[in-house]
Amino acid sequence: MSNTSDFLILKEDHTLGNVITEQLRGMSNVMMAAYKIGHPNVPEVLLRIQTDGTITAREALSEACKSLVLAYGQLETRFSSEMSVQTLLQHPEPVRADGGAVNGTI
Repeated sequence: MSNTSDFLILKEDHTLGNVITEQLRGMSNVMMAAYKIGHPNVPEVLLRIQTDGTITAREALSEACKSLVLAYGQLETRFSSEMSVQTLLQHPEPVRADGGAVNGTI
C-alpha cells in the first residue's frame, strides 16, 4: 500500500495503542490507522498508518502524539485545579473575624 508505514512501539500495550489509533482516525489526512498486539506477554504495539499522501505516516504519528500530549497536559491542569478546590472545600482554613488565619499566619 502506498503512503503506509508500520511502527513498532516497545514496552507499551493496548492503552497507548488504542489512544494513538483513535487520535489518528480523527485526522483528515489519515485514511487508516490500526494497531495490534502480537502476544499478550510481549509488551509491543505494532501500529499501521495509511495517509492520503499530503503528509507522511511519520508526520501523522508525530501530530497525533503532540495533540495527545497537549490534551493530557490540559486534563492534568484542570484535574489539579479541581482537586485543590475540593481540598479547600473539605478542609477550610479557619479565619478570625479580622480576616487573619487562626493559626497566627497572615
